[in-house]
Amino acid sequence: MPPPRIWDAFAGMLTQLYEYWHVADDVQAVRNAPYLEICPPALRAPGGRIWRHTLDVRPAMGEPVAGERLPDTLDRLPYADTVHLTLGTVFHTNREVLRSAQDGLRDLPVNVVVAAGPDADTDAFGPQPAHAVLVPYVPHALLLPRCRLVVSQGGAGVMFGALAHGLPQLVIPQGAEQFLNAEAAQRAGASLTLTPDEVTPEAVTAAVVRLLDDPAIAAAAAEVRTEIERMPTADAALASLLGVMRR
Repeated sequence: MPPPRIWDAFAGMLTQLYEYWHVADDVQAVRNAPYLEICPPALRAPGGRIWRHTLDVRPAMGEPVAGERLPDTLDRLPYADTVHLTLGTVFHTNREVLRSAQDGLRDLPVNVVVAAGPDADTDAFGPQPAHAVLVPYVPHALLLPRCRLVVSQGGAGVMFGALAHGLPQLVIPQGAEQFLNAEAAQRAGASLTLTPDEVTPEAVTAAVVRLLDDPAIAAAAAEVRTEIERMPTADAALASLLGVMRR
């Protein structure tokens, strides 16, 4: 949910839209409308909230597209634990951050699966060690069940996907809502955060070692997974929403 501090600016823009389109309504009607909330309770910010009436709905994890599969090389990786590294599909062009994270994982006894991003030239990354696989894209629905933790930019899709499997995360936010997501996941105890200026191979190594070794972080991630599992499905949320609208 957007933080309350943005409401005045948001309401001002809505008022301009209402005036432009000759809508005779009060912007407070927006605040009173039902808000579908996909954020589990542990990740919700403390304090006031913009929307007054909320209905929980379990975040959708997505399904594999027909014919999608994981690279065969994953089955030949040597270690028991696997770390997924990605900067998503918008900020993946920040190669310096991606390379620093890769270097931080290079000497750890874990498998590393890197999604370099759409149309990435994987040859430009050079040869990979025997415990690493680097590809432009990998389906999360198939990969995340095989992972021990995730290192990502903290977009909602990968963050909720990892938490739905109870995976601790190292979040390296790059822009958009990712800084708020990183703050929320760390506040819940389920992740650690490195801001862009903090990302070095040494910092990534230290954070990942802590994530692998700290049972409290693993327990917090597992608790968020339980919260997500308890949230209503989309069908149940729709039934609740229709009930509210009929009142």
